[in-house]
Amino acid sequence: CYIHAGLQALINLGPLHTLLHQVAACQSSALRPHSCTPVLDAMAEFAGKHQCLATPALSRSNSTDDLTEALPNTQIVNKKRSTPKASPELAIDVIGLPFEPAGMYRVMHLVNPDLSVNGRQEDVSEFVSALLNTLHEEMLSLRQASPQATDSPDQVDSSEWEMVQDGKKNKSVVTRVVKIDRTPVSALFSGEMTSSVSAPDAKASHTVEPFMVLPLDIQCASVKSVEDAFRLSGEVHALDDYKHPKTGEKVKAERRTTISRLPPVMVLQLKRFVYTQSGAQKVDKMVKYSSNLSIPKEILAPSVRSCKVANTPYKLTGVIYHHG
Repeated sequence: CYIHAGLQALINLGPLHTLLHQVAACQSSALRPHSCTPVLDAMAEFAGKHQCLATPALSRSNSTDDLTEALPNTQIVNKKRSTPKASPELAIDVIGLPFEPAGMYRVMHLVNPDLSVNGRQEDVSEFVSALLNTLHEEMLSLRQASPQATDSPDQVDSSEWEMVQDGKKNKSVVTRVVKIDRTPVSALFSGEMTSSVSAPDAKASHTVEPFMVLPLDIQCASVKSVEDAFRLSGEVHALDDYKHPKTGEKVKAERRTTISRLPPVMVLQLKRFVYTQSGAQKVDKMVKYSSNLSIPKEILAPSVRSCKVANTPYKLTGVIYHHG
């Protein structure tokens, strides 16, 4: 069920669905090698089984037989509904025929060899994260193997150390930037988090890392909504056992995490499990969310707060919830 739930949530994303259909078109026209991207091929096959079904207008002359003939590979479900001051009329739901993602079953060992397809309970968030990473890596390898591939500004070392200047205090800070190469998948799902650590008599350090699935801690009692979880993540936290980089002595230090780049598609994971010496315990509490999400300013880096995209709310397209 974790495979089905994850795929259903992803396939309802319009940009990803369009991308996979474009991949399928390239595959059918032999514009790319087929065997070097098996997971991408399986996802394109899966997306191709989804039809864009529009409910046709119902007239007195229509019958369900006529509609079934007009829309093959569908099921017609009749429902009677009452309208004010009128006799009951017929409402029609057009539903595609059910199918299994058999192609995805065959490549699950490539997505994550630790995930099972034989009925064992698994973490859907782990599956979605591994799937997005695998699609990104296959697209990257496909681009690198292309004879037209050339070096681009997006292709940089996976990590590098830089010295930059803080414009407000004119102090140098050490910034470690972990870059992710640009592919259609990373362009949709990848954002950046910046972790800033400061300590007395030491240069501040910033670590910038990409993410495709953003985990949010909901354990604190003050977290009652997704927005609260974002605000909690943006708070300053004291670091225990932090050692001064020069003296090696333990000193007081603080860390703050901010989002330094927002992705077009935001995938969130509510961390509902707490691991202790006695084992895993589920945080079984209600966390509120709405159909639109505005990222709280507290979690955004100063360079992002002023951007237009920071004031544009995300629209909810899917929720996965495991009961048990």
